[in-house]
Amino acid sequence: MIRSILPAALGLLCLACATGSDAARPGGAADADPLSVTLFDYRTSHAFQLVNKATTGRLELYSKTRDNADCKVQENEVMAELVAWLSDHGFDKVAAPGKAPAASSERMYWSLEVDGPSGSRYVVASQQMSDDQKQTCRDLKVGFLQIYNGTYGLQSVKVETGESPFENPADRRRKK
Repeated sequence: MIRSILPAALGLLCLACATGSDAARPGGAADADPLSVTLFDYRTSHAFQLVNKATTGRLELYSKTRDNADCKVQENEVMAELVAWLSDHGFDKVAAPGKAPAASSERMYWSLEVDGPSGSRYVVASQQMSDDQKQTCRDLKVGFLQIYNGTYGLQSVKVETGESPFENPADRRRKK
């Protein structure tokens, strides 16, 4: 199953390269609805988010100083295809309506939330799921992360004197 995800991820990234960033074209930011997909790890409180250009532009997002670089902007077409891919691979079968829980129980590992024009839906990977549901969730997570990791992103990040932006934020202080 994982092997079938890689060609789809590469196809979506090729589509992004081919479409460019012209918002005036059909399918550009002017024609698309805001869309975001967020993966939240309850064990580390780390969120990885992809938003489309209809949500915000790259210049607008990346030029503002933030605490982390976890949000990335992707082409409208790629985000629409990602959401369609998630749906085709079982997201709708295991998803619940609304926003993903902000806090977790011990049995919750991570959540994947899609927020679009029809509202929010989410999946929470947990111990209570059947083996088939767990496999579906793993496939969804891998598919999302392949697109996320292949998405270009530069973020202005706050760094104090003596800190390094290339180390774990919890342990940024350089040793003297």
